[in-house]
Amino acid sequence: MQSKGVIKWVAILMGLACLYQLSFTWKTSSVEKAAVEYAKSFPAEEQASMEQYYLDSIENKTVYNVGLTSFTYKQCKEKEINLGLDLKGGMNVMLEIQVEDVVKALAGESQHDPNFVVAIEKANEALRQGTGGYIETLAEAYAEASNGQPLVDIFISPDRKDIKAGMSDAEVVKVLKQETDDALAASFNIIRSRIDHFGVVQPNIQRLPNSNRILVELPGVKEPERVRKLLQGTASLEFWTTYNGQELLPALQRADMIVKAYKDEHKEVEVKAEAATDAPALAAEVSEEAKAEEVAARFSRERNPLLALLNPGYAGGAVIGAATAADTVAINKYLAMPEVRDCFPSDVRFKWGIKGDKLADGQFFLYAIKVERADGKAPLDGSVISDARATYAQTGANAEVSMAMNSNGITEWAQLTGENVGKCIAIVLDGYVYSAPVVRGKIEGGNSSISGDFTIQEAQDLANVLKSGKVPAPARIIQDTVVGPSLGQESINAGMLSFLLAFVLVLLYMGLFYRTAGWMSDIALVANVFLLMGCLVSFGAVLTLPGIAGIVLTMGMAVDANVIIYERIKEEIRGGKGIHAAIKDGFSNAYSAIIDGNLTTIITGIVLFVFGNGPVQGFATTLVIGILTSLFCSIFITRLLIEAIVAKWGKISFSYKWSENLLTNFHFDFIGKRKWAYIASGVVILAGVASLVFHGLNYGVEFTGGRTFVVRFDQNVSAEQVRGALENAFVEGDAATTSLEVKQYGAENQMRIVTQYKFDDTSEATTEEVETILYNALKPLYTYDITLDGFRNTQDDVNGIVSADKIGPAIAKDMTMGAVFSLLFALIAISLYIVFRFRKWQWAAGATLALIHDAFMIIAMFSMFYSVMPFNLEINQAFIAAILTIIGYSINDTVVIFDRIREYLSLYPKRDTVSTLNAALCSTLMRTLNTSGTTIVTLLAIFIFGGETIRGFVFALLIGVVVGTYSSLFIATPLAYDMQRKQLKK
Repeated sequence: MQSKGVIKWVAILMGLACLYQLSFTWKTSSVEKAAVEYAKSFPAEEQASMEQYYLDSIENKTVYNVGLTSFTYKQCKEKEINLGLDLKGGMNVMLEIQVEDVVKALAGESQHDPNFVVAIEKANEALRQGTGGYIETLAEAYAEASNGQPLVDIFISPDRKDIKAGMSDAEVVKVLKQETDDALAASFNIIRSRIDHFGVVQPNIQRLPNSNRILVELPGVKEPERVRKLLQGTASLEFWTTYNGQELLPALQRADMIVKAYKDEHKEVEVKAEAATDAPALAAEVSEEAKAEEVAARFSRERNPLLALLNPGYAGGAVIGAATAADTVAINKYLAMPEVRDCFPSDVRFKWGIKGDKLADGQFFLYAIKVERADGKAPLDGSVISDARATYAQTGANAEVSMAMNSNGITEWAQLTGENVGKCIAIVLDGYVYSAPVVRGKIEGGNSSISGDFTIQEAQDLANVLKSGKVPAPARIIQDTVVGPSLGQESINAGMLSFLLAFVLVLLYMGLFYRTAGWMSDIALVANVFLLMGCLVSFGAVLTLPGIAGIVLTMGMAVDANVIIYERIKEEIRGGKGIHAAIKDGFSNAYSAIIDGNLTTIITGIVLFVFGNGPVQGFATTLVIGILTSLFCSIFITRLLIEAIVAKWGKISFSYKWSENLLTNFHFDFIGKRKWAYIASGVVILAGVASLVFHGLNYGVEFTGGRTFVVRFDQNVSAEQVRGALENAFVEGDAATTSLEVKQYGAENQMRIVTQYKFDDTSEATTEEVETILYNALKPLYTYDITLDGFRNTQDDVNGIVSADKIGPAIAKDMTMGAVFSLLFALIAISLYIVFRFRKWQWAAGATLALIHDAFMIIAMFSMFYSVMPFNLEINQAFIAAILTIIGYSINDTVVIFDRIREYLSLYPKRDTVSTLNAALCSTLMRTLNTSGTTIVTLLAIFIFGGETIRGFVFALLIGVVVGTYSSLFIATPLAYDMQRKQLKK
């Protein structure tokens, strides 16, 4: 093999890189173990909070030093293996921004125009049906309803500068789309800041492209109802006057003394104005010349429990101090003490900055807000904003924000700024300060400029925050999935068990069949898993339970390349070639089939990633990366090992006596018996059609909309008991809801419940109603008095709802369309590739028809058996992923056979065509059965030990592997032959 030295160095460098990436997971694990040990010294009820406190306290401290650089705990967490919600537990929420509310707010009083109301209804219908853009449909519907009246008449306003009289409908549509995009960006930032302050570790918040939806993944969340209220709450933008932070330093020092006395022995103290004379005046210590770091060094947690946390060295403007994120909870607790509150003016309120400030090394500023109105409200709110934009400052390269007030706010803004010249006005959203600029002078006319050390992105974010007060963009939950931590841990245990068992079985299979060469491929397979995990971490991929299944399936398919190579080498040896020549030619002749087969599988993996959701994308990611690492290890690592063995001992064995000539002289007339295969497939297809007509399919809530719950009991129960308890529970109108499904889910004390009760209402109130109905109906099935909060799993109760999934009708329709498009796109892409590689449409047609045959067989089996199998067989995203995976697997097998047929037709042009096709099929039979065998072995391990969550998914894969192997031999080639029989005879 040429460039052997280069390949060795590449392999070594890749191994070191993967080791480096995986080391962060090891480091975070060791830090978290230390946190557990630290928490053990506290009472049991405080251990969880103290463990989190330990982790928060070292978040920005160096915990991993690799010589050239070092990493904080936070940086290590960002680089560790990212587990999906199905493994870690937590909450997945899909939010949809209500464009209707945004447009109505922009229309003002004109929103009551009858023609506009009609246009809004048609736009909403188009949004539900997914038939067009909201703004474009609105414009067309309004033009139709108003007989061509210009759209500008609805949105023109004295307070707006971007919409002017005489603008065309296209120009107005452009402005409206920009406004809705800005509203969506503002909502995204608001949701992101809310999550950041919720205390979730490693949240994932994505604004989905080309839509008005936001995806939020929150690992480890135990209070789903609180999250729902948090995410759907209306944002409140306010402008507040402030205190000068320096003025409050004496009061802060008195507060520190009170906290010290309280912490010493919880003794009551009376602090007088002269109490601060016992210590140097804090205002004197915090001089303009003193650096914040020097001020912080003067205080210790023992002597100054408040000042050691809240560094007064940053006091100035509206800021009273700065603190790390880990210390904000303790500071809030201290400042809420009645004795501490008495130290400060009665009209002061403290609010944190929205994010760590770069001027304070990432610490959070604490602002002193002044409440001047008797009703406690802000002097000005966000409704007076007419426009806000990010621009570059006229002097310098920094960005600034220009802000304009409407007619209602001009007078109030002039009065507010005139009374606070030289002071700060805080811009507050959701209780957090986004900015507190100093007023340079009275601002009349309503146009203001906010300058500071802004980047253009920071300025744009602030402009969006300001505009959020002008245009409300409420978010509504349209999909909601909750996975309890206990179910997540069970998934990890099941996934690891199936992974290890499948791994060992594949290693033994290869070693016992291909002898020494098989054990060398095992070494390459271990390297493959190591490289795969390292690549997943380096790409930031999320490891889900289907992702683990993807890794296991990759292992089964990884040996396929080695099987093709080894069978080729054995053929070369039987042909009389020496070991060196046989190895060289065996590898060379196998490359075409290996690359063709794996490329088609990669195509299906890409389609899965583009059209799938979170877990399916995790499966697709591991599948594609696994195929790439498998190719590298099979082609290069295995060859290096084999050639090293031959160089040292002069020989290497590729089989045992019993497997040396297995199926070598096997002959079967596949083409001649094709009609029997057609009949057999036809019978199953007809049975499947009948089942689909009379029995139908068990569609999951992902395609129908609805709610799914996994409920755990403290004793074994039957599905009939649970169904009986719920039979008359869900009532709409005069009759009970009929769409109720109950099935055992794993252990006998765990049931999966599916209902479409009020499925089109995804509000938090309806979710709570459904959970309460479940609780009242199922409570008698528990042996103890389980509480509603315990049943809803908000009190760490091991029983009750351990998993919940809610999908609205809009997202269900989108998933259905995505599934259809993914299947069509995969078939078209694979067909085009086959035409490109084999130059004849007949081969592509045969392969495509065989793939359709395979897909329908799986669908038919699910239709026929979903009501009798003891596990769940429903049509959902995982099922679509299984079909696409089988399409990739089946075409891989078919392409290898087609490649051998092409070779035989070239080598034996005068031989009878039928004999050539049969010889090619028989020559690849050993490879086909070995690959299918290793894949089935791994899938059986997952099916038995992988847990209930993916059992239906793996069942579809098992059916698909068997059917795909059958179709590659008995359907694809015979169909291609029948379509070009006359041409082949010539």
